[in-house]
Amino acid sequence: MRSLTGALGLDERTIRRLISVLRDDLNAPIVYDRIDQTYKYTHSNWAVPNVRLDEPQIQALATAVQAVRPLLPTSMSERLNTLLKSLLDALPETTRDNIRRTQGQVEFVPAPIVAKGAQWFEPLHDAISRQLSVDMTYYLPARNAESRRRFDPYYLRNV
Repeated sequence: MRSLTGALGLDERTIRRLISVLRDDLNAPIVYDRIDQTYKYTHSNWAVPNVRLDEPQIQALATAVQAVRPLLPTSMSERLNTLLKSLLDALPETTRDNIRRTQGQVEFVPAPIVAKGAQWFEPLHDAISRQLSVDMTYYLPARNAESRRRFDPYYLRNV
């Protein structure tokens, strides 16, 4: 574990979480060897599974991106655009052009809203995805006092 923390520049907790994701979510054949006190692959030829999307699925994703883009913080919207561009760039030119043309023919106009707390969306989303605890200062209006709190965010609802 120590060699991984040095080589990857990550703390031990993060590496354990990554190993857990590989093993539990991606079905990587990883076991802990108690004798060597290390993690090992039981099948050396395992690779992260490829995801294959067909044209209708990518078209649906392109439409969904179009729909949610105005509702997201800029950084998330940019990431979605980059993801969609990567997917489209991997397609044959005619398919890519058809999806982009169709995407240009669909428009979603959100109702005007006043964004409160938009600056907290990205750091909280990052904490959830990396399974980090969050420290915050909480204002108690009844006591006109502040309190420091630590919590583990599991769910983020952006209204």
